[in-house]
Amino acid sequence: MPLSYSIKPDTMRKLLILLLIIVSLAGCKKIHLTTFNITNSTEFVIPAATPVGLFSLPVQTSSQNSFKSQGTDASHLKEVSLDKLSLTITNPTNQNFNFLDKIHIYISASGQAEQEIAYLDPIPHNGSVTINLNTTGIALVEYIKQDIYTLRISTSTNQVLTQNITIKADMTFKIKPKFL
Repeated sequence: MPLSYSIKPDTMRKLLILLLIIVSLAGCKKIHLTTFNITNSTEFVIPAATPVGLFSLPVQTSSQNSFKSQGTDASHLKEVSLDKLSLTITNPTNQNFNFLDKIHIYISASGQAEQEIAYLDPIPHNGSVTINLNTTGIALVEYIKQDIYTLRISTSTNQVLTQNITIKADMTFKIKPKFL
């Protein structure tokens, strides 16, 4: 004689939802987001006695460790763009950005042409120790894939500097990975 069970519709709905959750989680090794952000910081120094006018300074940096922390690597990048770039004077502590009239930042990497990624022109002379640059929105995947990329900072000063100025650049990149 076959056994027969009766399950209430509300209980059945709860069981189906629980079963779907369990199956979904069991079938996934990792949950991948469609996009994520990585941050990268670097410091550079504008040396004392920098002449009034244009000045360029190369800075090398990398993002490889940031990819590892997101469970991906450079070979699995689909799209990369610079979302934010802010500069903060860290030394001397009494310095502000009033000595700069404009700043342009360019990126280059092995086999890739140099391109502008961010700028602020003109820089407001309001005593700020942190400025946020405008980003150009260019595609950066081929630059960020590299082990090392170079940033060239081009500035226009309005005074001769009497001491070194250390500036920290905080960059946020928006990353869209390829799905495996």
